[in-house]
Amino acid sequence: MPENTPQGTNQNTQPDQSKALLVLILNIFIPGVGTIIYGETQRGIIQLVLYIVGWFLAIILIGYLLVLGAWIWSLIDGINYYKILSGSGK
Repeated sequence: MPENTPQGTNQNTQPDQSKALLVLILNIFIPGVGTIIYGETQRGIIQLVLYIVGWFLAIILIGYLLVLGAWIWSLIDGINYYKILSGSGK
């Protein structure tokens, strides 16, 4: 351990740009997966299930609204998580 680093502090104070970008991109293309990777497992599973069920219900046209809603929710989460992980959301 470096001498100038106090014990118990996080030595990696750099924002995690690669994880931030991965979470955002996954939430754009597969709603909920990026949220799961971020650590919000229950929320991500709900988004993913709504998205998948929406595509099955798209046969009767009501599903497109569900797909769109799940995608928008996941996109907003992805943007928020990107801001948090990249350090620009302070």
